[in-house]
Amino acid sequence: MDELRDVLHRPKFANRLSIINKSVEDVLDEYLQFAEIVEPAQLMPVVENDPDDDAVLACALGGDAQFIITGDEHLLSIKQFRDISIMDANQFLNTLRSADE
Repeated sequence: MDELRDVLHRPKFANRLSIINKSVEDVLDEYLQFAEIVEPAQLMPVVENDPDDDAVLACALGGDAQFIITGDEHLLSIKQFRDISIMDANQFLNTLRSADE
């Protein structure tokens, strides 16, 4: 949640949040209604260029995630971490469409 809070405070999101008339805290509160808080797995460093991204991997492992959906280039470059597929939103939607066929 701290990482998401930091990201949402970036200038590129200020206009988007004002369009929907939401604060960062509003978005986080709404997000928590759908999120499951998990205990992150213990993890050796993986993402050398952005060690903060290791927390995303640790949470995905702790929550038995199948996918990490992200726009983060460091994570996207990994593509697969253990049994977890890492992809952007468009790739994920295509994966869902393929599963429906």
